[in-house]
Amino acid sequence: MLITIFGLYGLLNYLVEQRKQEIGIRIALGANRSRVIGMVVRQALVLIGTGTSLGIGLSLWTNRLLRGFLFGVVTSDPRTMVLIPLILILCGLLATTLPALQAATVNPVETLEPVS
Repeated sequence: MLITIFGLYGLLNYLVEQRKQEIGIRIALGANRSRVIGMVVRQALVLIGTGTSLGIGLSLWTNRLLRGFLFGVVTSDPRTMVLIPLILILCGLLATTLPALQAATVNPVETLEPVS
């Protein structure tokens, strides 16, 4: 889970850094903090949703394979299949907070200055 949190944080931080000029233009044109934060969180939710969907699909597929190897063990516990993705989604949203706040505090004057 820590790898997930740090990986998602690093990726989002990199994406915010890459889009700093775009974010600066949006703020200069009147976008408020909540709109910028929402933009970053939506981008993170796409990544989190894709990863969670693929993970659930792969876990259901591997449950069929493991069922033949494990005797007397339930391979698809409904609580586990719901709880673990929810925890990962919450951790992903936690990892999103710092890059989103960083994006919301971009100074448009600094990002739009020509580089000499």
